[in-house]
Amino acid sequence: MTVQDVPDVCRVVETTIHPVHQSLMPGGRIAILDFVRGMSPIAELFGVNMLVNTKNGSTWTLEQYTEWLEEAGFGAVRVRGNENRQVILAEKR
Repeated sequence: MTVQDVPDVCRVVETTIHPVHQSLMPGGRIAILDFVRGMSPIAELFGVNMLVNTKNGSTWTLEQYTEWLEEAGFGAVRVRGNENRQVILAEKR
């Protein structure tokens, strides 16, 4: 499942990130591959494409991902990648 598949972006923690958190042992990691708004020049174009072709598609900022991950119980949020696509990494506390 991807964040794009969640019908209500307000429920992304409950439906996507929290189940991953529950399945991991302490110290386990999550990796999210995405076009992060504000970090990728492609993100805005991808976001428009998602808005046109999906019910609630968009792109999100690193701050939004950090908030969602911390709400679910992850910490040590960091990002890696190149100018086009990023991997958001976090560790279960």
